[in-house]
Amino acid sequence: MSTIRWTTAYGLSLVAALILAACSRAPGASPAPPAASGVAPQPAAAAAPPPAQATVAPAAADDAVASFYRGKVVRLIVGLPPGGGYDTYARAIAHVLGKYIPGNPTVIVENMPGAASVVAANHVYNVAPKDGTVILHYQGTVVPQQLFGAKGIEFDALKFQHLGAPAHDTQELHVASRTGITRFDQIVGPNGREVILAGIAPGALTDDAPKVVQDALGARIKLVSGYAGTAPVRLAFDAGEVDGFFNAWESTKITNLAEVESGKWVVLVQITERPHPDLPNVPTIADIAHTDEQRQLLRYGIYIPSLFTRPFAVAPGVPPERVRALREAFMQTLADEDFLAAAERGKLTVEPQTGEEIQKLMEEYLTMPEEIKTRLQSVLVAS
Repeated sequence: MSTIRWTTAYGLSLVAALILAACSRAPGASPAPPAASGVAPQPAAAAAPPPAQATVAPAAADDAVASFYRGKVVRLIVGLPPGGGYDTYARAIAHVLGKYIPGNPTVIVENMPGAASVVAANHVYNVAPKDGTVILHYQGTVVPQQLFGAKGIEFDALKFQHLGAPAHDTQELHVASRTGITRFDQIVGPNGREVILAGIAPGALTDDAPKVVQDALGARIKLVSGYAGTAPVRLAFDAGEVDGFFNAWESTKITNLAEVESGKWVVLVQITERPHPDLPNVPTIADIAHTDEQRQLLRYGIYIPSLFTRPFAVAPGVPPERVRALREAFMQTLADEDFLAAAERGKLTVEPQTGEEIQKLMEEYLTMPEEIKTRLQSVLVAS
């Protein structure tokens, strides 16, 4: 049950960009003179040639970027442990990315888990080299923690230079069939059944989503937080330590699709505005929220953060020509045949988002209504 889709805003522009890129140079190589391509110039191109400086400067910049990266190692730091969805995406991307970065550096993955990827984000922002040899893959859902002034945040997410994201998330709650719970309304209200859910840390939707659902809808949830990542959470779930957990469907179907299809894992709700194609009969926000306030809390507390939850970024201070090259390489990677084949095999959803789109989503999130911000701050930030 794999899913490979493209966002409407990005699809046509990416295709055009890739065609132009393919005509101009091979991945990772310096641009060749026009005559070397063997392709006759088109009349429209000959009619109005650009100024000499406009053609020379980008070529010189590309040469400089290639010279810098040639022979180097690029570290892709993942803010969560091995074995989860973030790690899976990162390794699939790292396998191809070096092919498209000018100079063709080696790309390796390093895991730096801790505090829902805050440890990794702090490290890349404050400690790691700011020369373009370190890329961060973190949970964008820590942005609310920054907005609400939570302790331990030592970065400004809006100052990260985002390269893009392979997909956004669809947050869903699943429980074990052994609980006997088959519907979301069975855990809501004073007479609802209490469920024990596993969490990682504040800032992860494994923690924030149950807190918001409990506050907005009166769900009876006991949260047990502190697991190192979703892989340890799954072990605790399988061992019976917890009844379930919130997770991205994009991760669940990578690691435990068989359990969902067999009925061992029961998906109770998806916090989305429209059903995911894989979950057409699972309730959404429209089905579980009965007031405008409830809808707003679910939307700003869970849904919107899930749209920028898988960003790749470099630190502020990385030279703009290297950021541009990395952004281009990242998007070319997400369209690469080898990557898409690996994504198909691994059941990875591919819905590319550009770095600019990620930036815009985060900025829009920060403009939430003040009353919703105040309410969410009291729910999501520990005193």
